[in-house]
Amino acid sequence: MKVALLPILFATALPTLASAQLPDSLGEATNPANGHVYHILEESTWTDAQAAAVAMGGNLVTIDDQAENDWVYQTFGNWGNQSRDLWIGLHDINTEGVHEWASGATVSFTNWAIGQPDNYTGNDPINGEDHVHMYGFNSPYYPGEWNDMHDAAPGTAGWNFGLYGIVELEGASYSIDQLVAGQVSTLSFRNFTPSANILLGVSVNGPGPTQTIFGDVAMTPPIITLPLIPADANGNATQRVRIKPYLQGVTVYSQAVDLSSFELSNAIAQTVL
Repeated sequence: MKVALLPILFATALPTLASAQLPDSLGEATNPANGHVYHILEESTWTDAQAAAVAMGGNLVTIDDQAENDWVYQTFGNWGNQSRDLWIGLHDINTEGVHEWASGATVSFTNWAIGQPDNYTGNDPINGEDHVHMYGFNSPYYPGEWNDMHDAAPGTAGWNFGLYGIVELEGASYSIDQLVAGQVSTLSFRNFTPSANILLGVSVNGPGPTQTIFGDVAMTPPIITLPLIPADANGNATQRVRIKPYLQGVTVYSQAVDLSSFELSNAIAQTVL
């Protein structure tokens, strides 16, 4: 596939980097049963994972039935041949014992492990356990089943296994494998209109919001656009871009629009390595 060069406009003054960094995506997979794209994030707290999910245009995963639970577990519970406990979108932050999905969906299915939820207060005496995760492949407890948990950060006392957020994106979604100065990165587009043209906007000047004819976008002008990217018959596309060497350390803001449906994708803010 042809390699597109990022436009020369990136030679403008470099922005100041944000001090806080949300977990990045480690990879993605599409669930054939519903067409949704799911990302597994770097290890983090539930709160940071949900914030990252919202920034990507989704939420931590809403699990509607046993089939979806099994797919999430089989796909991500041993991602990269490493057993991983998975943050899901269920929580009882607002009212103890009343569990809600971060997406706002009705809770119609649960898969609690034996004795759960128990709101154990040994690790967080004030809040107890308000967040829910799924046990990973090599868990000594109940792999694939759910447990309530305090908002555990990587390396904190009370849990010896990594906790990785699972993001669910329901509409047009866009992802970047990684941005490395001087190297080629792959942009992936999923769930766009079949055979549609995709317009990708890019900014190095901030996260917006900026009003456009497509709606508010998470980019601050000036916003540049890459040449139109055609989706295939399934509504998917891949584009490779070469990242200019002097962009190292710069945060790049980008978002795509489906020029057939005018649907905006999730927005991405990613720092060039």
